[in-house]
Amino acid sequence: MTWEYDGYIFKDGWFLSEFDKWNGHDVLKFSADGLTQTVAGLPGITIATNWIETRKDTGNWGFANYFRPTEEGDKINFDLNEDSALIKGIQDHPITFKPALTQSLDREVEGITWLTSNLDDIVTINANSYQSSVKTVNVDSFDGNDDFIITGYIGLLTGCGSAAGVWLDAGDGYDTLTLEGKFSEYDIKIGGQPEGFKIKKRGVGGCSDIHTIDLESIKGKDFEWIYGEDSPRMGKPIDREPGTPSEGKEAIPNSPTITNNYITNIVNNITNITNNVTTTSISNSGSGNITVGNIGTVNNTTTIDN
Repeated sequence: MTWEYDGYIFKDGWFLSEFDKWNGHDVLKFSADGLTQTVAGLPGITIATNWIETRKDTGNWGFANYFRPTEEGDKINFDLNEDSALIKGIQDHPITFKPALTQSLDREVEGITWLTSNLDDIVTINANSYQSSVKTVNVDSFDGNDDFIITGYIGLLTGCGSAAGVWLDAGDGYDTLTLEGKFSEYDIKIGGQPEGFKIKKRGVGGCSDIHTIDLESIKGKDFEWIYGEDSPRMGKPIDREPGTPSEGKEAIPNSPTITNNYITNIVNNITNITNNVTTTSISNSGSGNITVGNIGTVNNTTTIDN
């Protein structure tokens, strides 16, 4: 099927890209059509993506598929299962508004590379089975405070080969990656090109890693590591709503400051001073007139140290 935009005819559903390769491998592209729900990969390595169709007659220009008419960020899940990989939460087509249904990728698809919106996105990668055929996931985001979540068998995604590893390019905004385990379960470094966090699961072999770019915070059960700091902050991370900055980045006024599990409380001092001096004089001149003198001055002081 096809759709028209600005005088050009574009494909929809899943289709093989004529001009694009991913490390020399075939690329299947997706454009929501309200009907398609499955795709079969090709012999060799196949990468599934939602990047726009590349066309020679438009000078490689297509349309801004990161635009969201609803002004809502993406909430997308990549479920990497043994029998298939599911992509859930795809937003409807930004131009035709055709629905984007849950997509099932067969075992001939070995990788996913996905473009999210320029708003606050939540991206979850669930490595549910070591037997999944998908062994690489790459996500590119734009503006917004994005949250990335990785669960399950991380070793699935850090193996060897031309299609392996995770690449999270978070873009502008305050972006966070959440892992399931404790700090001792991971080998986390800062490095790479471009520089960012590089993460592996301890005790799991492999040649690849989870590589982040423009990501401000990574956290697990007992730590949070703010990019730019030499070491993680140990202790349970402060809960926050997805899409909002970590407290380590923009602290709430008069809240406790937590650094390396030491807590400095902010004390509010309230002082209320009371001095009660009263002078009253009443005189009667005898003709019924009453004169009232100075009643006095009242100052109230109370001191509370909390």
